[in-house]
Amino acid sequence: MPGQKNPSPPVPRNEIPLQAFPVKYVSEATLIFDFYRNLLGESLEREVTVNLAELKRPNLDLTELDAPFAEEEVWKSINSLPSCKALGPDSFNGKFYRVYWQIIKVNVMAAISAV
Repeated sequence: MPGQKNPSPPVPRNEIPLQAFPVKYVSEATLIFDFYRNLLGESLEREVTVNLAELKRPNLDLTELDAPFAEEEVWKSINSLPSCKALGPDSFNGKFYRVYWQIIKVNVMAAISAV
């Protein structure tokens, strides 16, 4: 109810014990779990394994892949778009993005950052 305080802190979803749910939901969860376990099977011990450390692969620093796109990078991509050809169902071509960039820049960057 609004205005009432919750006496206990929220528990992350993956840590909620099954006893906290009504019996109806526990039985449904068990049915779903059993269905997929039967469908997918259970993992077995493998006879042969691969030690990836012994492959001596170079360690690559891929942290830059998580960096947000820079405005200059997006602008460079927009400049490479064809002027009179729409690349998607929105009908916006490269010329539209170049002409209206100062107006739509904030929204485009927000959309790209949200992905």
